[in-house]
Amino acid sequence: MAAKPWSPSVEYSDMTDELTNLLTVGRGEAELYRAEDVHELRLGFEYQGLHWRRPVAWRLGVWRDGDHRIRYYGERQVSLARFRAGREEIHVTGGLGVVLGRAQLDVAVDFSDPVDTVSLSTVVRLR
Repeated sequence: MAAKPWSPSVEYSDMTDELTNLLTVGRGEAELYRAEDVHELRLGFEYQGLHWRRPVAWRLGVWRDGDHRIRYYGERQVSLARFRAGREEIHVTGGLGVVLGRAQLDVAVDFSDPVDTVSLSTVVRLR
């Protein structure tokens, strides 16, 4: 596969570059399934300070997740039902990070219409 030039968008089209649809093998229809590249605009803020005598970071953000579903661009109706267009989603995010001695604990949330996500991570410094 040849290297693509740099693009400011998220290249979801890579998902269909080597797509094989077992239902259409031999019909030459693989190129009719495509995912469009989209721009994901993000805005975030972080405030750091000392709270409870420990370094703490408060985070808040918002981002736009463009429609990047795989779509069928052919004529057959059966595939149109499965590969119809989606919609863009707006995500609101927040987080908190605190340093506890040699460990750092971070928790984050991401809220959107289709799904809400909670993440927890930690870093332990050995030295």
